[in-house]
Amino acid sequence: MTTSPPPTDGIRPFRLAIPQSDLDDLHDRLDRTPRPHRRTAG
Repeated sequence: MTTSPPPTDGIRPFRLAIPQSDLDDLHDRLDRTPRPHRRTAG
């Protein structure tokens, strides 16, 4: 018989370690990504 852990309520906190150089690279890549211009509705 297999037992499973009891369900937890809410959201559990977590930590994520990403080097600053990787974040800077991602930011630069996003800045260089061509995107369509925003159009206003109406």
